[in-house]
Order: sequence, then structure tokens, then C-alpha cells
Amino acid sequence: MYALGKTSPIASADDNHSSLPKKLLMRFLMFTLCVLLIGKSICAQTLLSPMVPLFHRWQMERAPEMVKTVAQRENGAQQVQFTVLMLAEINEQFQVQRWGATWEHTKEDGEVEFVFTPVNETIQRQIQQWLASGFREAVAANLEISVLCQVDSSGAIQEWRNSFDYDP
Repeated sequence: MYALGKTSPIASADDNHSSLPKKLLMRFLMFTLCVLLIGKSICAQTLLSPMVPLFHRWQMERAPEMVKTVAQRENGAQQVQFTVLMLAEINEQFQVQRWGATWEHTKEDGEVEFVFTPVNETIQRQIQQWLASGFREAVAANLEISVLCQVDSSGAIQEWRNSFDYDP
């Protein structure tokens, strides 16, 4: 997809302005692409679902609150997508060596940094509990649930997730 930025012929002369026109343009382009690929009747019936991002620990802890926000909106949402980000340290052959998550750590000076933290039994249990509480909130709000697990590389070797060699 063509990125909107200073090199784009449709970007504004001053990129400091609101991104609302760009967002509207992107919606229009995506809808147009949808119509061209699969037909107007299907696209007109297709709704985008709200997403609960679970990329960091603080987001995972607040999953139920984010689901409540989705349920309280009057946009007719019938589904919520939980997008869980897991990290992987990989070797030169792009094979996963260690799984991890983005966890916040406070340095001695009080500054918070987000770092790769290997998943152990405690972290795995916490993630399961936070997801379960978010799922319970979605069920209570009569929302259908979808889950997208996103895997990104972390560490010395960075590679696009589709190049990883692993068995989920």
C-alpha cells in the first residue's frame, strides 16, 4: 500500500495539519478497493470491528476496561478483536529461540522503558488471566470475539514475521 507522507503526491504541503483528511482518504481508498475486488453489495454489509490492542502489559491489564469502552459506543459493534502481540528472539535461520512479551521496567532514575521479557510460567498465567477477563467482559456485552496473534522479532536479528520458521 502506498504510504502517505512527504513523498506522497497527495500529502498536504504542511504535514503538521490534522490527519483527518488523510484518514478519510484512506477509508475511501480501502472501500473503493473492496468494491473493486469483491463487489459493492458485500462491502456495504461489511463493518469494521473495534480492536483491543494487547501489545504491552499495561494494555493487557486494562483489557476489560477497553472492552467496556467498545460496548458503550453507539457504533453498532457486534464484535471485538483482541490483537495480542508476542515477541520472538530468532536466530540467523529465523527460527524462534525464545518467546517474550513487552513488559515495562522502571530504571533507577524512575524512567520507564519497554523491554523484551522472556515468557515464563508466571507471565503466561498473567496473560491468560487478562485475556480471560477481557473475553468475559466481551461475552457479558454480547460481543463476538476474534483473536489476532501478531508476532514480531526482538533482539539482535530483526525480520518480518512471515519469514519466521516456527510451529505455532
